[in-house]
Amino acid sequence: ADADGHIMLVFDGLVPKRKIEDYSYWAKVVPGDTSKTLWTEYHSFDDLPKSIDPPSGFNQNTNEPPWTSTFPQLDRTKYPAYMSQPGLQMPSFRTIRSLRMLTQSDKFTYEQMLADKFSTEMEMADAVVPDLLKAAKDSNDPGVLEAAKILNNWDHRTEADSRGAVLFQAFADKYFGYVGDINPKLRVKYDPEHPLESGYGLADASGALKTLAAAASECKAKYGSADVEWGQVYRFVSGPADVPGNGAGNRMGVFRTIQFGDKRDDRQYASHGETFVCAIEFGPAQKAECSLSYGNASEHNSPHLEDQLPLMEMKQLHPVWRERKDIEAHLESRETF
Repeated sequence: ADADGHIMLVFDGLVPKRKIEDYSYWAKVVPGDTSKTLWTEYHSFDDLPKSIDPPSGFNQNTNEPPWTSTFPQLDRTKYPAYMSQPGLQMPSFRTIRSLRMLTQSDKFTYEQMLADKFSTEMEMADAVVPDLLKAAKDSNDPGVLEAAKILNNWDHRTEADSRGAVLFQAFADKYFGYVGDINPKLRVKYDPEHPLESGYGLADASGALKTLAAAASECKAKYGSADVEWGQVYRFVSGPADVPGNGAGNRMGVFRTIQFGDKRDDRQYASHGETFVCAIEFGPAQKAECSLSYGNASEHNSPHLEDQLPLMEMKQLHPVWRERKDIEAHLESRETF
């Protein structure tokens, strides 16, 4: 961005000029004994995909190919097929969540930007829970009815005290799986021309109800209840600290992206996600706040292993001390050589 209000997002990398354009060819192991796979030049900066002052007024990226960075989407046919992966039939729910939040207001304050950054609302739940609840109305299965009641009372967020989120996560893991394209399992298929008005519902509502009942039974067996709090199961840990977590994975469409993959005693601990977060507002009085979620200490006996974990738990950032007076006011120790 510049001071005159122009914005640009560029797919900025060293992309070789290749003789074979098929992306899927280069996504696999390729033979190294033929000149067909030999490249000698990079694409210039001018060749790279860009979004400059788009009609939407924003650019965004959520670890997806550049095509979904703004509205309207970039035309991938204008670039060699190997430039970047084409993506799945639909982008991740995290990308859709990002686009939705950005289009909810014409202007953003610094505070609203942070609120969206730490949002734990689950886009996947917004997309499929209504169909689950509608189908459950015709069910006579006590397990389905109990689970539907829990989901009906849930606000689709993954805060530490959220009840219903653990149940829905168990359902989604079983119904959609952990990898692959979920578009075929949705009632309304994703339309790239209308990304916020498509990609929702359940193609097999009866099958989804069976999965929901199984997920509820699993939660009861593991945690004693199907409406267990999110933070009881999903945790943050650093050093000796072990605290209730919030947020969820990219696949679930939570912008507070935390992947919980370290399983211990039926609890799941954050394995990657929000590691470094920094928000900066440029102006006459610059505002900057950051957090290094799991700290920067590498020694096992360091007293600072859990310093910033409370910020992560409370979804807060730490002020950046840039002026000498601020730095000296917060010194832990001083050494003179």
